Amino acid sequence: MPRPILAAEPDVSRLGKKVLSFDNVSLNYDGLSILDNVSFEVERGEFVALIGPSGCGKTTLLNLAAGLATPASGTVRYAGEILRSANTSAGYLTQEDALLPWRDVISNVSLPLEIKGVARAERVERARAILAKVGLKGFERHKPHQLSGGMRKRVSLARTLIYQPETLLLDEPFGALDAQTRVLIQEELLSICKDLGLTVLLVTHDIVEAIGLADRVVLISKRPARLCATIDVAHVANRRLSRIEPQNERYFDQIWDHLRSQTGGG
Repeated sequence: MPRPILAAEPDVSRLGKKVLSFDNVSLNYDGLSILDNVSFEVERGEFVALIGPSGCGKTTLLNLAAGLATPASGTVRYAGEILRSANTSAGYLTQEDALLPWRDVISNVSLPLEIKGVARAERVERARAILAKVGLKGFERHKPHQLSGGMRKRVSLARTLIYQPETLLLDEPFGALDAQTRVLIQEELLSICKDLGLTVLLVTHDIVEAIGLADRVVLISKRPARLCATIDVAHVANRRLSRIEPQNERYFDQIWDHLRSQTGGG
């Protein structure tokens, strides 16, 4: 019998507040210091945004969380276990959609299940369900070149979600989209994450996006990255992804001041 489509299947033994933790993590590449004793945690079901100047090591933190890199010192833990290999509980979505141009939408989305050896009937059923979830019902047989940028991003999101990850790692996934499409997909993402109870770690340069989506914003310094501050925005009033409401401008100003201080802007 096929698995329930998009149903939460938590491992009770893994439940707990702390899902992802960086404990005094440092990392070097070719003698260049990238991270310097970075420590922070992400709780189950929490949406955390990482903001810092360009090239400071934000993507490196995502790679560590995905188990694609290993710290020089310190530890990265997922559900209490030190990550020593690929984190199969996390889905990773980047700026590039990386869709296979010769495959149609449904076969692109179902590719992770195909690799895992899931039977064709089940993977097609699950792909159709997740495509409907992201607003692409009726586009199953289209090729990537027949889709808009926003639609391709929805396909990428569907492919990331189809194997039911507990956590999403997002590396500026909406940066290349036009403003209207970006806001619409951000809203859809937030709804999906709430529906599925997903934990999210987002790298972004967009302050409005961070405040509109996240429960907490983690500010990190220029390279070598250090933790500078965390800002609790979980209770921000009248969240909007298109603009900052006047009563929330203090959060925007605080984050903008941090970025200016790290890039020599005052």
